[in-house]
Amino acid sequence: MHDAFISYRREKGFAIAKMLRELLKAKGISAYVDLDELRSGTFDDKLLTAIKTTPAFILILTPSSLDRCGEDDDWLTKEAITAIDSGRNIIPVLCEGFSWPKHWDDSVPEKIRMLSNFNSVYMEYRYIDATVDTIIEYIHEDGADEIVVDEIDVVRPKDDIRGFFNKHLQDIENVVAVDLAFHAGSVWHQSVDRLDTIQTLAEAGVEIRVIVNTPEVATFLERHTRHKLKKYMPFEEAIERWRYLESVYENIHVKVTDIPMMRIQYTIRKKDSSKDAMRIKYYTHGVSQMEKNYIQEYDSSDYQYELYRGEFDYVWEHTEDN
Repeated sequence: MHDAFISYRREKGFAIAKMLRELLKAKGISAYVDLDELRSGTFDDKLLTAIKTTPAFILILTPSSLDRCGEDDDWLTKEAITAIDSGRNIIPVLCEGFSWPKHWDDSVPEKIRMLSNFNSVYMEYRYIDATVDTIIEYIHEDGADEIVVDEIDVVRPKDDIRGFFNKHLQDIENVVAVDLAFHAGSVWHQSVDRLDTIQTLAEAGVEIRVIVNTPEVATFLERHTRHKLKKYMPFEEAIERWRYLESVYENIHVKVTDIPMMRIQYTIRKKDSSKDAMRIKYYTHGVSQMEKNYIQEYDSSDYQYELYRGEFDYVWEHTEDN
């Protein structure tokens, strides 16, 4: 059985689908791609079966990919709806020039419109290895969350970071501040959902503090991680992107520190401090025996919450504005 089914619009997505299949294969992921360019207009039932029996469904979206989704015999629409109905792990891959429609045509099925709710990946050719690694992470997501939108069941993949923020931002009007700390946080500029989270928080007036390491410190720490650190872009570029967000939103504040950040830390602070929440994910350094994905969540009643928040505040206060 294949690990993923790759769906694409032939006019612009054919070469990308072939390339992605080979890149995934090189990393041990088997992907099913229908490469019959001369397929007739009749939708092949074998493809439906392949979709239903393949855990992940990768949808390559190039400019105009969704233009024909309102047509009754559109094969991309049928593939996507089949994947949603059969509970596949949906992974939209957004290529250069693609953007989700601001206004959908009435003829487009509701489930196609809801594709934008799934955790998407930007196809960045400069960092293609990191892009493929992100896709593989989503392929390996365990299970799916079912949500109901306008009485239509939609299945979307689990993502622990997204789930953490979705859970604690439901009452965003009560959120006063969010703290983020990591080596570079470059994945936040790779994921559509995480960028949307930042934008939503900023536009709601939430104060956002971001701590990242200097490129020199991040490079040093990277050498000592027992599990190779995924490098989605150069550390310098990640800092530039955080700086750009800081320049756009007056309530986003970024500090670049030479104090080593030994963990990824997210803290959500609310008007009622008893509802504060924190998520910690440890990097694995040296000969540490810690599990690769050691993650823990705390609330304000846990002593660890005060400990980690105190550490964040210390770094923030002892890092000069730069």
